[in-house]
Amino acid sequence: VNIMRDYRYIEHRGMGIRDKVIPGMRELNGTEPDFIATEHSFTVRLWKERRA
Repeated sequence: VNIMRDYRYIEHRGMGIRDKVIPGMRELNGTEPDFIATEHSFTVRLWKERRA
């Protein structure tokens, strides 16, 4: 994985959610994604519009 990062194909592991996804959603529509973790799955819910 380090070689992929060195060639800038990917960022540091774990940085995308905090540095890209959350700020991008705030800028797009003022929402933040929901993160739902269970024993067997991990779900990220992205909102199309602000919830009431």
